[in-house]
Amino acid sequence: MTFFIFVTLIIITVLLWKLTNFIPDLTFQITELQSDLAAIRSAIENRTKE
Repeated sequence: MTFFIFVTLIIITVLLWKLTNFIPDLTFQITELQSDLAAIRSAIENRTKE
């Protein structure tokens, strides 16, 4: 039973480690998406004003 708990903790630790390595990439992609959406929104607003 203790071996199973040990293996489970190792798996959780590895998953958290991989997740923390992925977070900076994810935040960069989200900011890029937000800037793209802002550009699209302003282009749509400019078209409707003309």
